[in-house]
Amino acid sequence: MKGTKVRLGLLLSIVLLVNIVMVACSSKDAKDNQPVTSSSPGAASASPSAGKSSIDTSKEVKLSMYLIGDPPPDLPVVLAEINKMMKQDINATLDISYMSMGDYQKKYPTLLASGEAIDLIYAAAYVNFADLAQKNAFKELNELLPTYAPKINNGLTKEIWSQATIGGKTYMVPGPSASLNPSGFLIRGDLRKKYNVPEIKTINDASVYFDAVLKNEKGLIPLNVGADISNLFGLYITAAGYNAENVFAAGMMYNMNDAAPKLEVFSEAKFFEDYAKKTKEWADKGYWSKNAFSNKVYSTDAFKQGASAAAIAGMVTANEIYMQMNGAHPEWQVEFFPIVNEKMMASPSYINNGMAIPSTAKNPERALMALELLTYDERYNMLSMYGISGKHYTLTSAGKLALPAGVTGDTNKFPPEKMSPWGWRNAKFLKVSDGSLPNYQTVLDSVSKVLTVPKLQAFTLKTDNIRNEIAALSEVNKTELTALQYGMVDVAEGLKAYRDKQKAAGIEKARAEVEKQVQEYLASKK
Repeated sequence: MKGTKVRLGLLLSIVLLVNIVMVACSSKDAKDNQPVTSSSPGAASASPSAGKSSIDTSKEVKLSMYLIGDPPPDLPVVLAEINKMMKQDINATLDISYMSMGDYQKKYPTLLASGEAIDLIYAAAYVNFADLAQKNAFKELNELLPTYAPKINNGLTKEIWSQATIGGKTYMVPGPSASLNPSGFLIRGDLRKKYNVPEIKTINDASVYFDAVLKNEKGLIPLNVGADISNLFGLYITAAGYNAENVFAAGMMYNMNDAAPKLEVFSEAKFFEDYAKKTKEWADKGYWSKNAFSNKVYSTDAFKQGASAAAIAGMVTANEIYMQMNGAHPEWQVEFFPIVNEKMMASPSYINNGMAIPSTAKNPERALMALELLTYDERYNMLSMYGISGKHYTLTSAGKLALPAGVTGDTNKFPPEKMSPWGWRNAKFLKVSDGSLPNYQTVLDSVSKVLTVPKLQAFTLKTDNIRNEIAALSEVNKTELTALQYGMVDVAEGLKAYRDKQKAAGIEKARAEVEKQVQEYLASKK
C-alpha cells in the first residue's frame, strides 16, 4: 500500500495504513459480532436462498478484476486452478490485472474514469473509496447482495456494513476481517548487535542505529527511502495518538485521547512540526539519499537488495521479508521493532480492505458470486492466499504454514498474500507461518490490549461543498508538503509557506464544513 509521495492520496494512504491492515480483529461486544441480517444492505429484499437457486449461469463470462500490487511469478498457475473450479461452480473465470505499488494512486481514479469494463476492483478508505462512491464510480449493491452473495450479505455485522454505506446505499463489500498491522522499523540485527545499539522502541531510538551505520558501514544507506518516505509520518501519527481516518482529505486530524473529536489542521499540530524537524535532521545527516525525491524504490525493496540498513514496514510485510531473508541472508539476523502508542492504538476499519463493483461492470451479478466464493469457500480462499498445497506451501501438524522441501522464502514463486487478496481476507482461513518473526505474536498481543475504536471510524465526509478546496489542498501538498517530507527546506520557512498556501487554498472553509458534518454525525449517534 504504497504510492508516489508527491500526492495527497499517498500521504492519506500511509496515514491510514497506521490504522489498518491487521491480523487480529478488534474486540467488540458479542452482540455486535453476530450477523445482523435485518441491518444488512439487502435485508428488505427477497430470501437469498430462494433467489440464488434460480440464477441463470448458462452463459460463460470472463470477469475483469483489478488489484493493487505486483503479480507473483506463479499467478498464472494458481489462477488456472481457481478458474478451473470457478468455471464449474458459476460458469465464470477471472482475468486479473494489477496496478503497481508505485503508480496506483494515479492509475486508480484514472482507470475508473476511463470507461473500461471492470467487474471487480479492490477498494479501501485509503484509495478514496467514499469520495469515488459519491462520484458514482461504483455500483450500488443493496439489491444485488441478497440474491448473488447471500453469505456476504448475512455474514457481516451492522457495524461493518455501516462503514461501506453512504446515504443508505452500499457501494463496497468490506473484507470480513479487520486486521491489525502495526508499523515500525525493519533492521539488520547483525549490525545493531555489532555496534552495540540498544533495541529500538521509539523513533528517536532509530537515530542511534542509523548513526552507527552511517559511521561504520560505508556505502550502505541507513534508511534508503524513496516513494515510501511518508511512512515515517504514519509512525509519528501513531506515536502521538492522533487519527486522520475519513477527515484527512480536508487536511484534518484529531487526538484520540479527546472525549469528543476536536478537529485540527494537521500542519498546525506540534507533532507535525516535530516530524518536519526530524525529516530535516535525518536528510541533513545523510540517512537517505539526496535523490530520495526522485527514487521510486521502496525502502523494503532496497532493504531486501542490501541497499538499505533499514526499512519502514507494517508487521505483515516485515514478517514476509524476515522469512525471505532468513533463506537468502540468514547472517543479517533481521529484526522488527514496532513504533506504537502504549496507551492507545486505533482499531482497524473494515473498509481498509474490500472489493467494489465499478459502474462500468458488465457482469455485476456473477462478480458478486465469484467474490463470495473467494471469501467464504476455503478452497478458493486458500488458493488465493497461499497458492497450491505441496508446491507453494505445506501445513505443519500444528496447522502452521511451512515451505515444501526445496523451496525457500526467497525462491517461493507464490508467497503468502502476494496475489493481493486483501479484499477477501478471511480470518477463518488465516494461517500463521512457521518461522515467523520471533516477536510476531507478542507484538499483536500487546497492541490488541490498547485498541480503541476511533470515534469517527464510520463517519463519511461528503465532499460536494468543498470539492474545489480539497483539490486545491492536494495541489499544495504536491509542492510544500513534499518539500518538508524529504527535508528539502528550512523547517520554519517550509512550515510557514505550507500553512500560508493551505489558507489560500481554503483550509478554513474545509475545516468549517468538516466540523459541521462531524457534529451532525456525533449527534446522530447519541
